[in-house]
Amino acid sequence: MSGHFFLRGDSLTFDENMITTKKACEGYNEKAFIGNLIKTNRYKIEDGVLQLMSDQTILSKWKRNIKTTMNKT
Repeated sequence: MSGHFFLRGDSLTFDENMITTKKACEGYNEKAFIGNLIKTNRYKIEDGVLQLMSDQTILSKWKRNIKTTMNKT
């Protein structure tokens, strides 16, 4: 996926001209995902969770999953 976004204060918008691959990802509804990105006009981060919003309506929530690896020496 590739595209542009615009951020100013708590305002966030995504360019409608996003490029995606044609590879199907199991359990992934690309049309709904892209539709929600295009509807997004603001965001907030609450308790480490990014919320993409349309006015006061939460469209999706994203939490960073940090994977750690341990080196054995």
